Amino acid sequence: MANPRILELRKQLRRENLDGILLTNLNHIRYICGFTGSAGALVVTLTRADFLTDSRYTVQARKQVKGARVTTVAGEAIGGLGELRSLQKKHLRLAYTPSTVTVAQRERIQELLPEALLVGGDDLVKELG
Repeated sequence: MANPRILELRKQLRRENLDGILLTNLNHIRYICGFTGSAGALVVTLTRADFLTDSRYTVQARKQVKGARVTTVAGEAIGGLGELRSLQKKHLRLAYTPSTVTVAQRERIQELLPEALLVGGDDLVKELG
């Protein structure tokens, strides 16, 4: 069964002319997919959703995450972004939450997704609730 919050988020993405969103705020992640751990990132595109976490949280994520594929990555969750084929697109417009992403993390995201245009999207999840 499809996750209704992910479906709503996709509507928001379409309205804003975005291809996807990277969520790193743990409160947003919990609200959207149900994960209650303390390390992870959720990527929602128009066609799929992926939850990235390290091996400490794989079992928990597989039990809790609703509506997203769980992928275990080595190191920081955003390090797995480059492996997601859904993000390997020229001129990708990817929203992210600047309020919870450090400058170093933003630079790393841009390095992993060199074709992406990163767009601030702090309000996209807030508008759902």
